[in-house]
Amino acid sequence: MVSSSSICASTAAAANSAALASAASPNVICRFGVIADVQYADKDDAYNFAKTKIRHYRKSVKTLGRAVDWWNSLRSPSVDFVVNLADLIDGHNRGTGTQKEAMATVMEEFERLNCRDKIVHMVGNHELYCFTRSELSKPQVFPPTKLPYALSRPPSLPDSQYPTGDPSTFYYSFVPCRGWRVVILDPYDLSVMREGGGRHGIELLKGHGLDPKGTALCQSHNPNDIGRNSCWDVGGLGAAENDGIQKDFFQGLHGLDSRWVPFNGGFGETQLAWLRNLLHGCHEDNTNVIVCSHVVIHPDATHERNCRTLAWNYQDVLDAMYDFPCTKLVLCGHLHRETYHRDDHGIHHLCLPSPMEWDADECAISCDILSSGDIQVSGSGGISDRYFNCSDRLS
Repeated sequence: MVSSSSICASTAAAANSAALASAASPNVICRFGVIADVQYADKDDAYNFAKTKIRHYRKSVKTLGRAVDWWNSLRSPSVDFVVNLADLIDGHNRGTGTQKEAMATVMEEFERLNCRDKIVHMVGNHELYCFTRSELSKPQVFPPTKLPYALSRPPSLPDSQYPTGDPSTFYYSFVPCRGWRVVILDPYDLSVMREGGGRHGIELLKGHGLDPKGTALCQSHNPNDIGRNSCWDVGGLGAAENDGIQKDFFQGLHGLDSRWVPFNGGFGETQLAWLRNLLHGCHEDNTNVIVCSHVVIHPDATHERNCRTLAWNYQDVLDAMYDFPCTKLVLCGHLHRETYHRDDHGIHHLCLPSPMEWDADECAISCDILSSGDIQVSGSGGISDRYFNCSDRLS
């Protein structure tokens, strides 16, 4: 039961964030909303593997609904588009066969968005647990809702300047306003579960569903047997079960090596070449860039710098951003906690917490791109409000 005082506090926090968002409105040239790791399931609350957080599987969709209400309430300007940083429903739905029912529940909330035709849904590990990559590339409707869902580019956000060459790809870019470009990345382009369709070690096994290239790469850096039957990330911290025995894929891994676990992934060569070409062009024509990735891209943006939610070949992305300095902000999810880091090149890295593990009833942000070239972030439910100075690169 939620106390009246906590309701008042959360309402006040949302009001303060709305006021902050409106305060800068004369200078706002574009406003968009962001949420990460809703991970809804019709499932009782349970601890994560580390016993450090309670996961509120059913509550998370209500938190999503409050985010929609908040985004819809913003004016001058209104929210132009919303980014879902992936893991919209939890992989447990794959085990119970309730993926479509869970998707209908969350899409019912997205369907209420004023900007419902401009929703960017991204790929995460839980999307690939619940559906195949092929299924995710095509618009799906989950009755009784009528709003299409797909991880490919929304038709309302076209772009011909930097085509990917494949209409079903999960990485692309678009121009939200003059002088800015948003880049959506696919951090499971290289992964053990690249084609999706099940949970690692349960539905997906060596020789039966697991991607050979991604599995071999991950295994070459991990001393544990990542292909062992019935192994699956059940706690978001590398935990897995085998015949009822929990297994930790992080055993023997430390520091940067901790990124080499099955629920992370990386960026393929074609995607990286596309990204470098895009950033080169944006640097040449003075276009500012915002990068979105489910998996974290900078080691210091992970929780306590433990690197456990870091992309396998994160350095390739950082090198591209540093070689062509035009990236101002990187938005990520995956680690379920709020973290922030400004790197040595002046790029802001912000990771959002998960509504499933967040104690407050709100858990989303609104980002204002300002005419000055800076970005104002307004948080709800206790997420920090931040002002990102994007004009003074450090190198």
